[in-house]
Amino acid sequence: MTKIKYKTLLENRKKSLEYYHKNKKKISIKQKEFYYKNRNKILKRQTKLWIKKYKNNLDFRKKRQFRDKSRWKYDKNLFNKICYFCFSKKDLQRHHLNYEDLEYIILCRRCHNNLHYYDKQFKSLDKQTS
Repeated sequence: MTKIKYKTLLENRKKSLEYYHKNKKKISIKQKEFYYKNRNKILKRQTKLWIKKYKNNLDFRKKRQFRDKSRWKYDKNLFNKICYFCFSKKDLQRHHLNYEDLEYIILCRRCHNNLHYYDKQFKSLDKQTS
């Protein structure tokens, strides 16, 4: 590649990044509108590509089946349990207290997200005060 072409590529890249950063909201809205208008076409195309790519790949299909079964077992373990904080029975997840001993508590999605959010806030406060 010649130096002139490379410079023009870099300049074009900078211009496009500047435009993107100035108009992020507009661009994201347009992308969402496009996706919702063409969602069915996009999904059909993705599935065709997926089938074409993995049609004859038995190892991948076996791994996927195993992964799906393990998810089912994971959900089965959370069946008939409640959130540790709010006592909800919907959208349950595990929060690992310690990965070495694999200790965990069961939380709903909302409480789990809040727990991680406040955990990050307290860690940042500790770093600022130290």
